[in-house]
Amino acid sequence: MDRFPVRFCHNDVQENNLLLYKDPSKRGWYRILTIDYEYSSYNFRCFDVGNFFNEWTYDNVYPHSPGFAYYPDAYPSREAQVIGSVILIYFRFFIVDE
Repeated sequence: MDRFPVRFCHNDVQENNLLLYKDPSKRGWYRILTIDYEYSSYNFRCFDVGNFFNEWTYDNVYPHSPGFAYYPDAYPSREAQVIGSVILIYFRFFIVDE
């Protein structure tokens, strides 16, 4: 189990819990603010990364019962899972203006 260390994890990393905002102290830089820690606990270190990609398949603001929709075809390809691509996607859609 040493390959899978247990650490404190957010356990709900998805677009509604990540806010991107401009850092006024660093010109041209952005910061990511993580919110909503109600599911946080100790977990395997890799859980947040896996859950982050899994969340791509859910629409958490679906207007009909049960309040979410599941789209398995929306799971990102291996290419899209490159960290730079993930960061760029979230920068584009979830910018919080100062």
